[in-house]
Amino acid sequence: MDISADIAYYSTVKKTIEYVFHPDVQKILDHFCGLFGIRIIFHAAAGGEVRVGQAKPSCRYCELLLDKLGYKETCNALNRVKRAEAAEAGDLVAYECHGGMTEAMMPVHSGDCLIGFVMVGQFRSGRHKACPARVKAAWRARHGTAELESAFQETPYIPADKLDHLLNMFRFLVAYIVAQQLVQARTGNRLAPVLAYLREHVDRPVSLGELAALCRRSPTTISHLFKASFGRGFKQIQIEMKMDRAERHLRSAPGMTVREAAFKLGYRDPFYFSRLFKKHKGYPPSACVGKKA
Repeated sequence: MDISADIAYYSTVKKTIEYVFHPDVQKILDHFCGLFGIRIIFHAAAGGEVRVGQAKPSCRYCELLLDKLGYKETCNALNRVKRAEAAEAGDLVAYECHGGMTEAMMPVHSGDCLIGFVMVGQFRSGRHKACPARVKAAWRARHGTAELESAFQETPYIPADKLDHLLNMFRFLVAYIVAQQLVQARTGNRLAPVLAYLREHVDRPVSLGELAALCRRSPTTISHLFKASFGRGFKQIQIEMKMDRAERHLRSAPGMTVREAAFKLGYRDPFYFSRLFKKHKGYPPSACVGKKA
């Protein structure tokens, strides 16, 4: 996996990437949105909307979940996990969100570098003709109205027998964008071997001197490159990689404990690991145990 897959994998890059879009990209997004009434978005590798079909806003149902039921971090965590899965698979990943909506995303490459994702959603499909009972119950308990169910019914519905056709059309459109090189990113690759090396050795401490030797540059130069590229230092990026990998382990490996996840990432003190995880993620690692996003 290359530098840009690392970017998607660990969400380490906060600096805005400068994208170059062919005019046909916006036309493709606009026509897809107009045809299905479904939101379609080009996301940066680390998250963040760059282009949106017909400038369509998020649906009212999702806004209610985020703003009035406190789903924002839950949804963000799910998106991070699915970006990682799509980057690793190199293909479309379709899934159901916590609100019962269908979503799908597919990676976009420029040459050998993964530079972003195209995402569609949210929409109802198959059996989801009514708001999930647990979500509706939570809304009723907190707000006592039928507003959420009404907003759910406003979202587009794709019958089960049409879903595969829609997803395959989406896959072919993204493949066309990639094949025709309709999106490119103006990014340097001076840290490519460094990020790849950190990913491969995320389970142990890696020193700045070790990275400098790898690139045949001075530790000071490597340190400055991290600051210039990411706005944060080498140690911060390394910790973020470890915490993201730990979350993936805890969510995807049945029965894995926090102690085991800490050991896999090179932390011998699980209590220190837990404090570090909560500091960087905003929630404790125990919240991820056995809970697939």
